[in-house]
Amino acid sequence: MKRNWIWILTVFVLAGFIAGFFLFNQEKAITIEEAKTLIANRYTGEISNIEEKDGEYVAQLNRENGQYQVSIDAYNGETRSLEKTGDNISNDPPQQTDEKEVEEMVSEQQVSDQLKASGFTVNSLKIAALGEQQIYLAVVEKENQKSELEIDAKSGEILKTTPFEEDVKILTEEQAKDIALKTINGTMDDIDDIDFESINEQPYYLVEIETDDDREAVIQINAITGKYTISWEED
Repeated sequence: MKRNWIWILTVFVLAGFIAGFFLFNQEKAITIEEAKTLIANRYTGEISNIEEKDGEYVAQLNRENGQYQVSIDAYNGETRSLEKTGDNISNDPPQQTDEKEVEEMVSEQQVSDQLKASGFTVNSLKIAALGEQQIYLAVVEKENQKSELEIDAKSGEILKTTPFEEDVKILTEEQAKDIALKTINGTMDDIDDIDFESINEQPYYLVEIETDDDREAVIQINAITGKYTISWEED
């Protein structure tokens, strides 16, 4: 009889430990402000709404090329999905200030020439967005060291240098398109748009594809590893 009581007591202790473990983890859920900051750092655009649902934060994001819904884990902050939910509709006439800003940007050729004059070998050079700031992302080599450079698109100033580990290669835009098309068995004609962005200091391609059945997918591809996530636009 005494042995039975010992077993019952052991079960209660284990149950209490497990319950405490889950309660402890629940206390570590990120706040809604932290979730907004994570999303803002990963994706360009304006967050119009964010709410918590079933262990994740779901945000509505207004980007230059459309409306998106982003879902991140409420505990570890990892992105669960990125879905395009609609297009931007504007009746406003084109603003000349945007054209002026483009004219003020340093050209890709000028940046390339500047880097070569500084002794760099330029492997790739892409325009990208860092928050509201336009930058160039360049993958270069100098003295057998490969690095990624963040360059101000207006001044041409090198803002940040990130050395790569040995043998790290950046996917080309064509390679990113091939990866995206293989996920849906599509053709080049199915690609609507492709963007190159820096998310958490990692280079990514965002590829938009429209299938034959009029569904639209957004494929996020890590430009170093080639790993991807795919999200489908909901009608």
